[in-house]
Amino acid sequence: MLDGLKDKAKELMASPGAAVLGHPAVQGVLRKAMTFRADLADQLDDRLSGVAKKLKLATSKEVKALRRQIRELENQVAVLDGQLKDQRTRGDRAEAAFSDAQKAAKKATQALEAAEADNAKALAEVAALKAELEQAKAEDDKGGDKPTTKKTARAKKKAESELELPTAPEGE
Repeated sequence: MLDGLKDKAKELMASPGAAVLGHPAVQGVLRKAMTFRADLADQLDDRLSGVAKKLKLATSKEVKALRRQIRELENQVAVLDGQLKDQRTRGDRAEAAFSDAQKAAKKATQALEAAEADNAKALAEVAALKAELEQAKAEDDKGGDKPTTKKTARAKKKAESELELPTAPEGE
């Protein structure tokens, strides 16, 4: 098969048309014809673009360049849209975290206020018990040689039982 192709190529090269095309003068003319055609197309494009500018029209090259710019700008807009969505998502998360923190702070403040109210109540009870104990001691002192009266003993027991305050955990 390869030999058949080689033989066919030799036959074509031996033909009178191949001999004419192989001549350097013919090749030079063909080369000039091809460059002439390209030069003619360039001159025509230049003249048409000059006429288009005078008439304030866009040339096909300018339209292609504008379309390319539009595609690039659309790509940039798509990238910026993606970034904007990411920023909005982050902002929403931050707002949610801030709201949660505010709620937790409000609960902590309420718990602190409740603890302060309980503390104030306990301090008032302690003050009342101290006053009662002091009054009982004063009555005992008026009584003279009696070691303690029943009233003082009751006040002491009541104070001791009610004053069993919880102790703070270590490290606080």
